[in-house]
Amino acid sequence: MEKFIPPLPEIGLILFQNKKIIGYTAGHYMHGKSFFIDTFVVDIDFRNLKIGSILMLKFIEHLNTLNIVNIIANVEKTNISVINYYKSLGVKLTEIYELSGSSIIISDNLKKRIKE
Repeated sequence: MEKFIPPLPEIGLILFQNKKIIGYTAGHYMHGKSFFIDTFVVDIDFRNLKIGSILMLKFIEHLNTLNIVNIIANVEKTNISVINYYKSLGVKLTEIYELSGSSIIISDNLKKRIKE
């Protein structure tokens, strides 16, 4: 029997404070110029301090330099706070798909945001 091994992140960004990891985001390339963010976490002691916003905006900025056009993230459709968080960063919810009745994919078209 073959084992399924999910793809390792191809690009990631780690935020440290005093040699302790306090935030991390990573993902992998999809088809074309799309990028899937599969991990985004901030240490519980550092939440609500805008650490996540700084981390995500720096990550998106880096993806822009790599000519990524779309960012895709899987978010539980009941997790309104995360959806609102992406909106607060200026992420445009250009495509929303329902998957298995429990999650959505948020796709941000970076070219549209750059032109605005």
